[in-house]
Amino acid sequence: MEELIKKLEGYLFSDYVYQEAINDNIITEYKRLLNGTIQDTSTSFYFLNDLLLQCGALNTQVLHPEVKPFIGFMPTLLEDTFYVKHVAEDLRVVIHDKITHLDDEPIEHIRNKYKHLLTSNDSGLLLQHIIRRNRFMTIARGNQTYTMDVLTFNALNLTVDPYFKLTDESNHLELRVSHLNFDIDFIEQMLDRYRHKINDDTTFTLNLTGNRGGEIYLKGLINKLEIISSQIKSIKIDEYTAGNALLLANFYESKGIQVYGENTGVIHDESLCRYVEIGNGFILKYPNQPISLDMIE
Repeated sequence: MEELIKKLEGYLFSDYVYQEAINDNIITEYKRLLNGTIQDTSTSFYFLNDLLLQCGALNTQVLHPEVKPFIGFMPTLLEDTFYVKHVAEDLRVVIHDKITHLDDEPIEHIRNKYKHLLTSNDSGLLLQHIIRRNRFMTIARGNQTYTMDVLTFNALNLTVDPYFKLTDESNHLELRVSHLNFDIDFIEQMLDRYRHKINDDTTFTLNLTGNRGGEIYLKGLINKLEIISSQIKSIKIDEYTAGNALLLANFYESKGIQVYGENTGVIHDESLCRYVEIGNGFILKYPNQPISLDMIE
């Protein structure tokens, strides 16, 4: 049990975790569990399960190896400043470019906001996620500054598994949302980008595999997808899918949409709950009643 907790603690406080949702209360409770304040093993499992579900910041990349970095350059932290460390080809950034602003916020403010997570220079993936949460970034190169649209890095097809992807199969589109914890406006922008592919006869599969979600964005995501909700025919979830992604699936299942597991993960339906068995022994339980928007406030 202690070894498992330490492993999960590594997930919680690793470079993959970047949301402010890791607050003092969660850290305190997690340490209390680690120190053995809760003695009963079964209680510990359920407590830890609840704790993980509170943490919308537990990123899908921790347990989902198919997800690759979203942008074509790797930033690094040096002297409290973000610098470009590695780049792919055909990018407008070069090694040693200094990132000075994300949107209108100076990088010093960003650094202070995430100081409890940015504990070493080797935080490239974490910095990528921080950049990804913004629309624009400002680069300083010598005496020149450049403002770049972060979305353009997606347009360059430099990502293997983007957070949002539409794959075309005849008149059926698979809408992959790999992480609920991103700017809801991005969904609208991407839907607009693919608007030429979408018509009244288009059907969708909503792919939530690998998604650990984020509670505060769930209602916004449902609202954004409302424009195509009548055309969603099925939803994919798997053993990595936790908490809010299952709530979202349950919400749509109440509308008669098929929800099914993909590859691994065993999904059970019972009169009182649905639960997903995952390999490390946890059983994630959720109400099997229809979910309304009011319940997701």
